[in-house]
Amino acid sequence: MIGMKKQLVGLCVVLSALLCNGAAANIEPSSYDAKSIGAGTTGMAYLDNPSALAINPANLARIERGGMSINITPVISVSRAPLAGPNSDVKSDLGFGPIPSLFGAVRVADRVVLGFGAYALGIFGAKYSNVQDLYGQPGAEGDFEVTFVSGEAAVGVAFEIIASLDLGVTLRVPFAWQRATVPAELGVVLIPTTATLGGAGWPGGRIGLTWRATSMIAASLMYRTVATSRLSGELQTLEILELSSSVTARFSTPHVLSGGVAFSLLNESLTVAGELHVMFYAASNQGQTLYLDGSEPLLPDTAEIPFLWQNAFSLRFGVDYQINRRFAIRGGYVPSSSATTDAGAHPVTPPPAWSHSFSAGFGASWKSFAVDFALQTAFSNAHVGPSTDHAACSGFIRVGCEGDYKTINGSASVQFVYKR
Repeated sequence: MIGMKKQLVGLCVVLSALLCNGAAANIEPSSYDAKSIGAGTTGMAYLDNPSALAINPANLARIERGGMSINITPVISVSRAPLAGPNSDVKSDLGFGPIPSLFGAVRVADRVVLGFGAYALGIFGAKYSNVQDLYGQPGAEGDFEVTFVSGEAAVGVAFEIIASLDLGVTLRVPFAWQRATVPAELGVVLIPTTATLGGAGWPGGRIGLTWRATSMIAASLMYRTVATSRLSGELQTLEILELSSSVTARFSTPHVLSGGVAFSLLNESLTVAGELHVMFYAASNQGQTLYLDGSEPLLPDTAEIPFLWQNAFSLRFGVDYQINRRFAIRGGYVPSSSATTDAGAHPVTPPPAWSHSFSAGFGASWKSFAVDFALQTAFSNAHVGPSTDHAACSGFIRVGCEGDYKTINGSASVQFVYKR
């Protein structure tokens, strides 16, 4: 019985594939605003749309009376990973997920603007269908699928401290829904196992400052606190051995520190922006404990899942050129490090290497209405070599397998903005 129970720890460790996913283990895409996306997801020091609530709440103070914005960003992605054993090459199905956001703002006093919004941090899916020799076992076959949705609901307020300095604060409530169907090992047998969790969490905060040093230069700082979601759901096997258990866990989005600068040139027709974002994953996401209800004697009461993530950062560069009073064109480039380490490399996390993102956009504006479009593509490739750790790419978690990890994705964004 003890040996069987030890083997069945693997049935709950499949949640590592669910919770340690690509949408959360990397620089968050900031897909809140098509104007920002087209200019390399910049905007900390110059963007004054209602979406500033999630980018830099201080900029809400520049909204004259009020407004609303809605943005939708469909994303497609394809990944490759050594899912059939070390140095194998398995291609995922084409993944697709729309990332929506909705924001509003209203001026309530001469120097005070309130903001509110709900937005997805990421909607991510990865499915490897009919993988042959799964996990390197000759003749083994199965699907490996993960779906992940995370987001926040937020309210905020911005103050014009002096004519050149604005301050904004936001209260954020995180939420998440996650599902995985993954073959788990029981001895030499692979048993399809599914786990579904969801829930909301403790509120977190965001504070931002924007200083307009001159009519040509603006600088900004932003700090986002950690926010923890409390998740609950069910784990169950689908074939051969019928087991199920309720599961609870916690997952945290990390502390983030960001800074940005924007230059207004050519009589304010050209904006050039640069930003640095640092995400402190190492402090909040080294591992996770899963708590089972204890109703199944063959299942353990807890399971420890190592993430092995590291701090990550991105540089963001963008330009916005106003062709005339109505039309604008944009472009951007974003190099980002990965929170994934070689030891924690996994088929559904970003490769443990730098990613490179390129974007372009177009906008049209009228007196109180604007529409923006953006296209973005990103790619990342990494090779994980042989590990000196004999536990790498073995057991139930199967992280750090030797081989090539590749991801490419693309998105198209459209946004409608109304300002009174």
